[in-house]
Amino acid sequence: MNNLMVNIGVPEEGAKELLNSFTLPVIEFGSESGLLPLLRENIHINMKTVKYTPYDKVVELLASIVAGCQHTVTINSRLVPDTVLAEELIGKDRFADQSGINRLLQSITYENVDELERVFSAYYMTHGIAWKKESVVVDIDMTGFKANGKTYENTEKGYICEKGDRGYKATFAYTDKEVIGMVFGKGNEVEVNQINDILKVIKERIGSPKIKDIIIRGDAGFGISTIIDILYSQSFLFILKGKQRSSAKRFSRRIKNWIAIPNSPDELAYGEMRAKVTGSRHRSRIVVFRMKKNGNYVYFHIITNLPDTLYNAETILKMYNQGQNIEAFIKPDKSGLHIKNLRTRKYNGIRYVIL
Repeated sequence: MNNLMVNIGVPEEGAKELLNSFTLPVIEFGSESGLLPLLRENIHINMKTVKYTPYDKVVELLASIVAGCQHTVTINSRLVPDTVLAEELIGKDRFADQSGINRLLQSITYENVDELERVFSAYYMTHGIAWKKESVVVDIDMTGFKANGKTYENTEKGYICEKGDRGYKATFAYTDKEVIGMVFGKGNEVEVNQINDILKVIKERIGSPKIKDIIIRGDAGFGISTIIDILYSQSFLFILKGKQRSSAKRFSRRIKNWIAIPNSPDELAYGEMRAKVTGSRHRSRIVVFRMKKNGNYVYFHIITNLPDTLYNAETILKMYNQGQNIEAFIKPDKSGLHIKNLRTRKYNGIRYVIL
């Protein structure tokens, strides 16, 4: 790092202050691990180069996220004064100001997003873990990005933060330790609209469910007949929460003997059967749970095709509950990395930043 002084104690005469000391080793790791070389080789954004190349601006954008810039305008106060970081990362005497990054994001095309997806895949094949495993659980979840301003491209009304918000919806795929990928769309998207695309991403990054066990885990938004049949048709295993509580209550009427789960709160008990979810072509394993709330029983159900010989009902419940970890990833990513603050009003630029 060229013997940088980081303003600790008494700096040497003439030493420059590194304002974003955490950012430098993170981006250096990106370089040493192969990410920055992949970006340099594969990013072809159609912009005129005066002082800064498109690659320089992509690196600056990445650095701004790591440095905690909540919006592009924050670049002017947080990154531009850091001349040491600029010299180290892009070999320039200073970073481009926020207007240069705005022009970058406005220039992003669908093809550029596709280039970045290929960079993601190449980097993941070098450093990813899940694709090496013979059995892996993949969590999928949909989340919204609010964009109520009239000039945001391709927004639609939907349930994002509140019903009727305008914005975008994205479905993410995670394992317990890494991001697999995402699918991005308009604010009125629902889970079934993005399921085939996210399954395609999962197969590209991890492998075919026909040659390894890939268990898809999702909340009630994915527990519908159409998605269940899609998962069957593509040979995925799955654990999904049933969408309708009324369905859980209907299934509960078929259970003669409830089995209590020892030491569980709310008198939790279960029963199970083989049945078709309304509209599905397949008989699935339905595990129904009941618990006591305010003196009354309430019901929920989990739909799966995992064999009961290997996964009993208590294991199924425990496995489903572990899927809540995906929210522990998505929420900090949206807030900690400030990706919920959309840095441009251009649709492809928004996709690019989040990816």
